[in-house]
Amino acid sequence: MSDCRVFFISRQYFDQDRGAEMLSKVTLPHSVDSDLIRRYTVLAGTYCLCRYIENIHNFVFGEHTLRIKHANSSNNMLMDGQTALNLELICNAQSGSQGESLFGVINYTKTIAGERLLRTNILRPCFDLVTINTR
Repeated sequence: MSDCRVFFISRQYFDQDRGAEMLSKVTLPHSVDSDLIRRYTVLAGTYCLCRYIENIHNFVFGEHTLRIKHANSSNNMLMDGQTALNLELICNAQSGSQGESLFGVINYTKTIAGERLLRTNILRPCFDLVTINTR
């Protein structure tokens, strides 16, 4: 990897608020998933990358010219927060109680790690038939 160049980027360029502002300004309307917008690393990383491209390559992004496609490389379904709430997967939509949700009903785990794994499997269900049959 001798032909690789490493750039050190100042922490000031990893800004969640500026990232959200930049995404809403430069992306096409409705091209970014609303659940993705709420993730700090996506926003901070986006702002940093865009600032790097603007500063190093003298490039300016025009308004509503960028389309972002989030690809899922695993065999798990991506589900936004609103869908999980409507289906009452982790908490009840009316009371907010975990006990009155799918997670609360089937959670008989003994450890915190088991609880996290169950929550992950509920929120990102697998769609691979072999894995489903094995489970």
